[in-house]
Amino acid sequence: MFKFNVPDMTVVSLLLSTCFVVSCGGESDDATTALRYDPVADQFKDDAINIGSITNTPSVKNAILLAVKQINEAGGVLNKELNVVATVASDTEDAMRQAENLLQRDIKVLNVSYSSRSKAVSELTIAKGIPLISESATSTFFSDFNDNDLYFRMVPSDIFQSRILAELAIAQGYRTAVTVHNEFDQYGETLVEFFLLNFTQLGGQVLEQVAVPFSVRAGFDEYLQVIADYNPDVILGVILEADESANFVNEAIAFGLQSKFLFPDASAGLDGFSNNIAAPENISDALGTAPGFGLVTNPEMIHFSQHYQAQFQVAPDGFDVNGYDFAMVTAMAIEHAGLVNNTDNPTGIMIRDSLRAVMNPPGQVVGPANIAEALSLIKNGNDVDFSGGYGANDWDSNGDIIGEITYDVMNVDIDSKSWQTLFQQQLFVH
Repeated sequence: MFKFNVPDMTVVSLLLSTCFVVSCGGESDDATTALRYDPVADQFKDDAINIGSITNTPSVKNAILLAVKQINEAGGVLNKELNVVATVASDTEDAMRQAENLLQRDIKVLNVSYSSRSKAVSELTIAKGIPLISESATSTFFSDFNDNDLYFRMVPSDIFQSRILAELAIAQGYRTAVTVHNEFDQYGETLVEFFLLNFTQLGGQVLEQVAVPFSVRAGFDEYLQVIADYNPDVILGVILEADESANFVNEAIAFGLQSKFLFPDASAGLDGFSNNIAAPENISDALGTAPGFGLVTNPEMIHFSQHYQAQFQVAPDGFDVNGYDFAMVTAMAIEHAGLVNNTDNPTGIMIRDSLRAVMNPPGQVVGPANIAEALSLIKNGNDVDFSGGYGANDWDSNGDIIGEITYDVMNVDIDSKSWQTLFQQQLFVH
């Protein structure tokens, strides 16, 4: 979730950019042939404990890099450096390609963003006995996933988000809705199903569930006409990629739709959505929900936010704190697995068996702010109970988080074209 200050981080970014041009890690005997950048070859370290991360945004990757930096400043794990091979994927197919490359090496734990991407990659990690931990997979599917207890997540299931979205719609006076999601998207399919259930229970009616193929990224007239024919009070927009969701909204407004909008975390809180809205005044009354920010008064969240802004000169974005917590709790589990198995090179299964041991009670409550003490306690055989930047959470038997769950309710500020939190809603799940 490397030790350098802000200017050094800039140098690393420039170096990686240069690698794409001159192709670090590649080989060619033809000076005119462009070499291919290989992040695994460039980032993997044989003498370190290596974990992997395939995120959907650079900001989540940066949060994980920040955590790993702090862990190594605290002494690393098992008397070694903790190293993360960190990449950003453009879609599910890209995530699979990167995972196949990563898993040719000794990667102890893998982080993958989003539900559809992590589900696809889990076919590889389960077969290899490697824990997969997602910072942003919210689909209800995973609660009953046959994963040999190798799939965990750092965010709550959409069973909660769908209820909050339905309550927001009813509170705003909306009684009819059309949902729009990507066809065959695990996240979208389950979220709209649970929204339908909750909205109906509260007295609303979902008139249609519109499924848009992933291949359609613009030119939505066919689907907009379906919505126009129903003329719902509200459209729940669950298109997965934030910029494509913004394209859909821009085209819907140009098409003349008068329906209001409601957004889950695929769009809410993400700059990729708000920065691409042509006229934000047209959706100033649209609300969104996001589980990926953490309670602002949580001291561990404050610790993360301050260090993230000092390192990168920007505020953290959605799911960044969840990525940060992933790296922190993974480091603790690696240290614990080494201790109980008397090894400095634990397997993925050993680490899996240590995840709840450091995340759940009993034990001294520890968090990112005192990661050095946490690792020392584990090394000396003491029990610990991780409480992260997102909240004081535990993992249940399905790898779902329970405990403190926080949702931001947001809208897009007209002047800044950025999401702003109107209020936070906290749940306590047991």
